[in-house]
Amino acid sequence: MDLSKAGCVSSRQALAKMQKEQIPEDSRQRQLPKSPVLRAILNFAPSWFQVVMSTGIVSILLHIAPHRFPGMATIGTVLYIANVCLLLVFTMITIARFVFFPWAFLQMFRHPAQSLFLGTIPMGLATVCNATVLIAVPAYGQWAINLAWVLWWIDVVLSVLSTCVMPTVMFELQKHSIETMTRAWFLPIVPCVVAAALSGEVASVLPRPHALITLIVGYVLWGIGVSMSFLIMGLYLHRMASYHHLPNPEAMGSAFVPVGPCGQGAYGLILIAQAGQTVFSESDFAGQADSGRLIMHE
Repeated sequence: MDLSKAGCVSSRQALAKMQKEQIPEDSRQRQLPKSPVLRAILNFAPSWFQVVMSTGIVSILLHIAPHRFPGMATIGTVLYIANVCLLLVFTMITIARFVFFPWAFLQMFRHPAQSLFLGTIPMGLATVCNATVLIAVPAYGQWAINLAWVLWWIDVVLSVLSTCVMPTVMFELQKHSIETMTRAWFLPIVPCVVAAALSGEVASVLPRPHALITLIVGYVLWGIGVSMSFLIMGLYLHRMASYHHLPNPEAMGSAFVPVGPCGQGAYGLILIAQAGQTVFSESDFAGQADSGRLIMHE
């Protein structure tokens, strides 16, 4: 009897010791940091890259808008520099978040809304790349061209990862339903459409061999992004038809989200065709000596 009691006591002590060793370690990883800076880093979400997107778009518009006023280009350049700084700061904060709080990485992927905003990262980078072509290339020449091409390839990789990985994450790690579908479902898909449109801009300043590769990849990205966008548009229409109600008044703006892939896709196809008219016409592409005329007619 004494031996059995001793055995039970020793077993309980061993179990308590094991729990004491394991629980504090896990709680130390997941407890909220006391430092305000670390707390801000922990709470930093990918949706902040929407600021990079909007700032970059404004800087681009100030350089391509047909109606000009004095200082317009200067304001656009200042916004371009500020946007580059925002992109660098947000990228460093994102890296720091997953270095200091690695468990937050998996939690973010499991979150049905926050993870979808990862698509804003390549779209924010795309605005920086586009502004680099418009602002830095005319001013600084070849090194700016090389920078724009490198940024575009990084954007391509991030866009493909967003389009291919995030739907898989939605299938395997998250729970979604048609009833709760939101505009955020478009965010992982649209980066491919944006990168495809950007290929036309970047190819216009590249040497012919590099421009040819860029345009071919752009057509592939366009096909991936636009086709996936139409699939999600079908689901979005099914949601409204099946549940017989429009989005809530505060979310009514989301009804215009499908305009983005359609408009950007059409604009991107025009940009690729314009660049391809020059690039393809001077190369024997697909067995056609004057293949540029097959891409776009004047």
